[in-house]
Amino acid sequence: MIVRPVLLISTLVVGLAGTVQAEALELSLRPGWTGAGHGSPVVDSPGRFLGTSADVTYRDARGTPLTYGSGPSGELQVSWRFVPLLAIGLSTAFRLSSSSQSELANVSVRRWGWRLGPTLRAHLPAFGGFEPWASLGVGYAEDRQVIQSNAPVRSESATYGIKIAHRGVVIPIGVGIDYRLSRLFSVGPSFEIARTFALSGCFENVSLASTAKACSTDDDPTVSAKGYTTWTFAIGARMSL
Repeated sequence: MIVRPVLLISTLVVGLAGTVQAEALELSLRPGWTGAGHGSPVVDSPGRFLGTSADVTYRDARGTPLTYGSGPSGELQVSWRFVPLLAIGLSTAFRLSSSSQSELANVSVRRWGWRLGPTLRAHLPAFGGFEPWASLGVGYAEDRQVIQSNAPVRSESATYGIKIAHRGVVIPIGVGIDYRLSRLFSVGPSFEIARTFALSGCFENVSLASTAKACSTDDDPTVSAKGYTTWTFAIGARMSL
């Protein structure tokens, strides 16, 4: 009764070992598409600054806040496959977002983010050349926004600029499936959800008349930082070195 399960497990492990190199250095590159939420993760403290608990961002004459769409992204990972089913490594990722309001005239909007941290990846036994995997990481993350306008903003006619910086701890969780084209090279799709927990946030208002800066870490903060979630679909390639 016990012999058959043991033989089955042994066969799976031996089959995987024959396909994947144990104790191998691996390089992964995953270009994709990422969404980081529609609003700013740096917000106005209730009753302060803008007078509402709203996103600290550009607002047009009607008071409509700026919102963001999704954008391109990429992840680079270097890992060590110390056993056939497990790998540990270092991962860095970068993403871009654009304004979802195409009618904003004379307004330049840029938003980007990056992260860096260790990651652990677990693999299931390969079948028919396919190799499912799941990953868990932790790291440092930054989200940046730069908004510039030459049009009247909040009753100002001078050039108006906003710089927003958010810093936090990110926990990315990913799943994917790779298809091995050879013993050393594989490709496949993946999906990732990453939650960033806020450490701090800063808002800088720059115009020809004045410059003002406020941070969530001030003694009497007028802005606060909140967490946010990103999602990523990617198609990647992994190579064993």
